[in-house]
Amino acid sequence: MSKRYLAIGLLLAAILTGVIFYIRSQKHADFSKADIAKIKGDLAAPIEIIEYSNFACDHCRDVRKFIAQLFQKYPGKIKIVFRHFPAYAEQSSLWAHVAAECAASKGLFWPYYDKLFDNQKEWQTSPQPFVHFIKYAKELGMNPDKFSECLSNELMIKKVREDDRSGLRLGFQTTPSFIIGGEFFVGQRQFEARAEMKIESELRKK
Repeated sequence: MSKRYLAIGLLLAAILTGVIFYIRSQKHADFSKADIAKIKGDLAAPIEIIEYSNFACDHCRDVRKFIAQLFQKYPGKIKIVFRHFPAYAEQSSLWAHVAAECAASKGLFWPYYDKLFDNQKEWQTSPQPFVHFIKYAKELGMNPDKFSECLSNELMIKKVREDDRSGLRLGFQTTPSFIIGGEFFVGQRQFEARAEMKIESELRKK
């Protein structure tokens, strides 16, 4: 009888292993062009930094300088994975993130990311932020009519909401927030104070 249970256990373990492998392979297969567009740096870089950011946030805008310094210091070693997190912002910020997702679908996420931060006060204080979002898209060579249609695309809105909810589940209430090697860095000051030590620590493990 014990051999029978052992055989059943081994069979179940094999099935579970197959299910896990299938889920992981599907996740990799579903890694879209837009998802890749929201990664900055070498895709094969050993250190992944996940950034939860809000386009209406001053600290998110300003932390770009430090991130640029990290890329200079660790060439080929780090990559930034962007996550939308407009949870505690006004409505215009939500739509800025939707616009950025539309840009990502065209492979132009990071240039658009800079447009939104460089012109933060312009669209944030405007009674018609969509006019500015479409203007930035046109300046980057995107079709303004198609971009305008994309802004009402439910899939784009859903992607922003999914990122937003994942940040809330992690307990984040501040932007920018980061994850490196499973460790959380909440706010610009904490990230700039401790990120390099964590990167060095993670690199020693590789």
